[in-house]
Amino acid sequence: MDRRSLLRGGLVLGASAGAGGLVFACSAEDSQPVPGDSVDTDVIVIGAGMAGLTAANALSTAGRAVTVLEARDRIGGRTYTVEAAGVPVDMGASWIHTPRGNPLTCLANQVGVQVRRDPDEPIAVYEALQRQALLSASQVADLDTAFSAFDEAAESLNRELGPAASIADGILRFTRDEIRARDRAVVTAYLDLTVGSLDYALVPAALGLASQLSYDERLGGVDAIPVGGYGQLVAALAQPLQVRLGEVVSAVEVADSGVRVRTTSGSWRASSVIVTVPLGVLQSEDIVFDPPLPEEKRAAMARLRMGNLEKVILRYETAWWRANQDRLNLFEISQEQSYPAFVDLGPEVAPTLMGIYGGDFAAQNVSRGDDATVVAGVNAVLRRITQTEPPAPIAVLRSDWTNDPYSRGSYANLIPGATAADMAEMGEPIGERVLFAGEATVPVNYQTVHGAYLSGLREAGRILGREDLVLSTGTAPLVGCAAG
Repeated sequence: MDRRSLLRGGLVLGASAGAGGLVFACSAEDSQPVPGDSVDTDVIVIGAGMAGLTAANALSTAGRAVTVLEARDRIGGRTYTVEAAGVPVDMGASWIHTPRGNPLTCLANQVGVQVRRDPDEPIAVYEALQRQALLSASQVADLDTAFSAFDEAAESLNRELGPAASIADGILRFTRDEIRARDRAVVTAYLDLTVGSLDYALVPAALGLASQLSYDERLGGVDAIPVGGYGQLVAALAQPLQVRLGEVVSAVEVADSGVRVRTTSGSWRASSVIVTVPLGVLQSEDIVFDPPLPEEKRAAMARLRMGNLEKVILRYETAWWRANQDRLNLFEISQEQSYPAFVDLGPEVAPTLMGIYGGDFAAQNVSRGDDATVVAGVNAVLRRITQTEPPAPIAVLRSDWTNDPYSRGSYANLIPGATAADMAEMGEPIGERVLFAGEATVPVNYQTVHGAYLSGLREAGRILGREDLVLSTGTAPLVGCAAG
């Protein structure tokens, strides 16, 4: 089974510009730009997310002078660890997907961050379409089996329906041929929700069926989480680096002699630049390229789209939803798809639910209402699933990647007609001076943190002209963590 099954830990990459205190930050000295000056360096890296920090770390460890320019007032990009009433939670990326063979597992081990298996069972599933009741364990297993069967049928469905088919087309054909008539409505709604809104964070009609074909089968294992948050891994990679915060890039200009990057504070010169901003920022054209991006890259970019996946973190005094269990995840199948999934952060963490929602509901809902309005909507779902009146949470945190100008969505997707080759094109350099990294540039690992990490290694290796890269915390090498 691949990394995507909801009932087996496949909630993918979330994201946030949410509230809460930063768990890490660069030093004040490192974060202050030099207004109006042109600063000479070997390589400029635009973006201090996982891709940018990994590339910069590998280059710096190899002896290259690197300057990282970050628009936000923090490092980490779409990894963002905050505190909810004293509990560290990831408002952005939460999981190390397929941790066996994953370089992030190596990184966590090297920097002393515990990685904990994140079981998605037991789970309470409420079906709000026909039964208006909790499903039995066997009924939940049947849905999980349907999910697996759809995933396994994706290749044959893609051949049959053609390259322009959407995931909605694939689900329609699959349920017509494989699912009994009396179960079709529930299975269809379940696949729409899990494959569409929660996996890819878009409605199935907006997603290319080819999305189901792009996985890295070399990795495996049950999804895990870095205990204490992804911020620790980000901080370790950033330790030896010069990161300039608050530097909003407006232009990348290329000449025979090098590149000039224009920002809110002035301009920066280098031999080459690695652009690691999210796909949504590139599509916004907030960064002007001179000369313009080539037609091949712009065409590939037009066949990709950012998904919308958001979180609401609910910290409670007691784990009121668990009854006598140590952990209980919650899920609702409905047409509205409002707040459908709640991940119990488990007995190792103070009582906390991580609500996850995506697709059109996330795109339309994240900027509306205050915390009280959101909690009221969440409680309506929780009340149905638990048959209990939810108590008031002691802390509420919400993400809003959709409206964040430095992400403009959660992660990249293929629209109908697109292929993994479009992701590969996004990773192609322009000449020798302008390079690109980030999860949207990795065909078999897109939407993941390890995909971003691997893309950073790829571009550092391209500049250095070798693959035997080394990462460092600034005081010690990270042994074995630079393998792609």
